[in-house]
Parts: sequence; C-alpha cells; structure tokens
Amino acid sequence: MPPAVRQVRPARLHLYLSRELRGQLLGRDVELVIHDRVARGLSRKQWHVVAQPYLGRPLREIAVLPVPGHTDASVELYYVSPDEDRDGLVELTCGGATVLDDLAAVDGDAEGHADEKEQGRGGGGAAGAGRRYPWSSGRFEGVIDFPELQVAPSTRRGVVANAAFEAFLEALPSLEAQLRALLAEENARREQQRQERVAVELRRAFRSVARSLPEYDMFDVGARARNKPPDPDADPDPDTVDAPLREAAPGAPVDPVAEDTTGPPAESDDESPALFPPGPLAEVRIRPARPRAGPGGTRALAATVRDADGRTLPPDAGVTFFWELEGPGALQQDGRRARYEAPDHLGAAQVTVRATQGENACEATVRIEITDAGAGPDKSIGIPEPRAVNAPGERWRARMTADTWEYNEGHRDYRAVADVAAQRVRYLSHLFAKELVLRNFGRPADAVVLERMVEVITYLHARGG
Repeated sequence: MPPAVRQVRPARLHLYLSRELRGQLLGRDVELVIHDRVARGLSRKQWHVVAQPYLGRPLREIAVLPVPGHTDASVELYYVSPDEDRDGLVELTCGGATVLDDLAAVDGDAEGHADEKEQGRGGGGAAGAGRRYPWSSGRFEGVIDFPELQVAPSTRRGVVANAAFEAFLEALPSLEAQLRALLAEENARREQQRQERVAVELRRAFRSVARSLPEYDMFDVGARARNKPPDPDADPDPDTVDAPLREAAPGAPVDPVAEDTTGPPAESDDESPALFPPGPLAEVRIRPARPRAGPGGTRALAATVRDADGRTLPPDAGVTFFWELEGPGALQQDGRRARYEAPDHLGAAQVTVRATQGENACEATVRIEITDAGAGPDKSIGIPEPRAVNAPGERWRARMTADTWEYNEGHRDYRAVADVAAQRVRYLSHLFAKELVLRNFGRPADAVVLERMVEVITYLHARGG
C-alpha cells in the first residue's frame, strides 16, 4: 500500500534492522541485504544490514554476569561520557533477540535514586519512579544477553517472570555495584581534571597581566615552591628527565635526552674493548621514562636500543624506528628521536616506538602526562593553586589561604555561571583580580566592596550572554 511504502523507507528500515537484529547478525554467519526495487535513477538500490556499533568506551573488564544455577549472561557494555550530547541505553536480549529496550525498567529499584543526580549525569538521565540505577543514569550503553529468558508470547517485548528471570534479577545487583564504583571513579577523575583546568585557565588569563603591569606584586607561590625540600620519589635530574624542552643558545645545542643515564655505566677508556661488538637487538627503551609536557608545550623523546647483555647498540647498527601516538597532540619522528607537541588542554597521551633489526623486533611505550606542573615556572609564579570549596550556606565568594586560593562553588553567583565555560572563567578571573588588587592597594575591609563589584559584573555579563 502506498501509505505503508512511504513509512517503510529502505534507509529507515536499514537502521531499524541493524539495531533490532544486532545480536543475531553477530551470532550467525549471515548476510542481510535490502533490495529497493522502487528506487529510480541514481538512487541507492541495495542496503547491506550490519550490526549497529556502539560509540562509547568499551568496558572489556566486564564481560560476564554469573547467574547462580543458570547459564551465565554475556555482558557488552560501553561508557558514555557526560561530554556527549546523548543518553545511553542498555538492552536486555535473549539469544540475540531484544526483549527489553531499556534495562532501567527491568524491575524498578528505589535504591540509589538519591545518588542518581550526583553520581549520574547531574540530573541529565531519565530518572524517575520505577527507574533502576545505574542503568537510568544515561552513562552506559550496550546489551546484556541471558539465553534462559522466556519471551512473552504474542509480543515483541517482555519476558515471563519465571525462576530464570528471578535468578537474573537477584544476580543483577552485583553488576550494578561494579558500575556504581566505576561511575564514582570517573566522577572523581573528572573533578580532578576540572580543578586542574581552572588553574590552567587562570594562569593563561593572568600571564599577560604580569607582563603588562609590572607595578603589581604577584603572589610569591613560585618562591615557596622553590624552597620546598626535594621529593624523594621524583626523578634525580629534572633538567634531563621531566623538564620541558628549552631552546638552546646559538652554537650550543642542548637536548635533554642527549645523554643516556638510564642504562649501565659506560666502559672507561682504559678498559679493553669487548671481544664482540654489541648486538643483536634485544630491548628498546624510551627516555625520559616518565615524560610530562605543559599544555601547548613540547617534549623531546629518544629511543635507546640494547642487546641481551644490556650494551647499547651504536647508531650504525642498522636499527630502524617507527613511532606511534595514541591520544591528543602531534608527534614528529626522526629516526631514534621524536618530538611530542601537546594540545592546549590537560590530559594524557601514549607514545610507542617499535625498533627492528633484521628479524629482531621489540617495542616500548610511555605515557605522557599533559599537566600544568610540567609547564615550567613562568606559568605558575604568581598564581596560587586554586581549590574549589562547596560552602553554599556561606556568603564569601573567594579567599586566600597559605598556599592556595579558594573559591566557593556553592555560592549562587558561581552556580549561575558554572555551566558556561567562558562565563565561569570570567567570573573566577574577576575574583582573582580582586585578590590581586587587595594585595597591592587594598585593605582587608575592602574585600566586601570588591566582591560586590564582582557580583554586579557577573550578572551584567550573564544577561548579555
């Protein structure tokens, strides 16, 4: 019928079948093709239906849900970041056939609803009565397949509440506890990144102030940092291991990875040379072993190769190198050396080098931390470490302590701008400007007046966008 033809278009049918038959397409060696015999001209006439992929981060450590007394349920879950503008759904299937579109409605559990807004998407998930957490948080997508479910007769959805289904419901809380712990860990990590991002944004904003207004006395946090006792867990030589790459003076090239200090001591000149030259290739290492880079900065890397006895192979040993980057930033390679260019934000990246010599091959991997701590002292001197304090019942907006600058994220002014990054940075910049003016020209009693000025400016900008 023409009305039905208009509704069941090939493109729409293709998307529907790719999701509805996902489990059966993956579990069987079949090929499903839609032939459109109505299409004319250059329109697409064949549609190959393949299993719809999930876009989240796979949780490969969670693959099975044990159901005592029954066959284990297979689990395929993916983590959906809060940065993505969508909510994830977890389906319940039986032998690849979907019996429940959203596991959050499997048997509503009131437990955890009080934590859902805080631990989930900040209220972005579809919470409500009868919604089971953490499936209702929107932070997970995927499928759980329990083959012993009995599909309800005469319907495409629903299951029979028999002993197998009850056993599945009793086993489900163990998986939900794992996911709750994962959400708590992710939220803590994101909160730490958010705090670090605040520090980077403030230092970037006030870097030009320190240069353009030399009459302002900045805070002496750099001096305090230099007077700290050495960290016994730190690398022994920060100039060659964790310091950012510096431009060398003309005529005196300096590379922080030019000297190898991680291997065995070199042989002295008065010792007899080894009977056999070093080789063949047995190991490759990347120096520095714990690299760091500041946002927008660079980091020099170098690969050293050794034989089975730990002897370093010479440059003419015929070893080839291939560098690979996984994560943000860019990587430039030149033989055994490489230069990593960090992005403008905090995070981490992974660099792998593969060394080959004939039939011998080996590889090494390091994790590069993109942190403001590796950005050099010029970016941190004068800017205390910011720290968020949730004090909604108190009237103060920001205050200085010994080595940190605290701001009240529970204050109504901060909550008014917290969801818009540009407004949040502007608000915190105004508050820190208040501290800088007080330090140089004000009295303690002036803090209230200056904060009132910040309050007016905040709402002026908020109304103007």
